[in-house]
Amino acid sequence: MSRGKRRETAGAGSSVAIVAVGDAFSEEDEELLSKAREYLRDEGHTVVRLDRASPSFDDIQSVLRQCMEDGNIASIIVMGRTGVSARDLTLEAVNHFAEKEMPAFSAVFSMMCYEEVGAPAIVQRAEAFGSEGKAVFVIPLSKLAVKKAVKRLIAPHLSEIVMNLRE
Repeated sequence: MSRGKRRETAGAGSSVAIVAVGDAFSEEDEELLSKAREYLRDEGHTVVRLDRASPSFDDIQSVLRQCMEDGNIASIIVMGRTGVSARDLTLEAVNHFAEKEMPAFSAVFSMMCYEEVGAPAIVQRAEAFGSEGKAVFVIPLSKLAVKKAVKRLIAPHLSEIVMNLRE
């Protein structure tokens, strides 16, 4: 199927779960989560679940497992604690679920961040993969990540990505 036909067939939006990872969430974090929901909604998607997980390996995996088992969810965006410090375990915790990696997501996100902030982008970790027919994206909980990853990469292409994973 051609890309144009595939996008037409992808149709309406996807149901999305957002998992925010952190110890506590500031007003700025809450605004970023709201902005992410807005960008998704603008592209026809529905956020059906907003969960919070402490930055512990087990809690992150537990919350992600609950989202994976929810039949109403087509995609999951995990936001926060993706840096390189010893306490940033989000990517390591979610890797257990990865079945079909989408390495171009990380590469394009890194490039976009580099164009905006320069060398500090090298510590911006993000990834995307398919798991059990769901699209899973893991990004920082930052203004830059919400703008670049959610607005420009995820929201406009989510239905097509989910459709591809379910073929």
